[in-house]
Amino acid sequence: MKLTEKTQLIFDAVKRRPRTVNELIEIIWWPHPQDGNPDTVKAHVWHLNQRLRSAGLKVRALGGGNGKEMKLEREYRLVKL
Repeated sequence: MKLTEKTQLIFDAVKRRPRTVNELIEIIWWPHPQDGNPDTVKAHVWHLNQRLRSAGLKVRALGGGNGKEMKLEREYRLVKL
């Protein structure tokens, strides 16, 4: 399965253990984490899930609530479909 650099980083990170949005931002944009944002992470996860579907996998955000702060605390994890 061919992944872009950023989607590969997300996949590798959540394969090891659940990660929050802030942790993914730090991993993906490690030299300049201020350049990343939650909406961009969400877009990369969507693209990653398009690739993972054929393997019966999905990256999913669990936990948190409806507020912006709560969404940043949600943990993305790899799950089987």
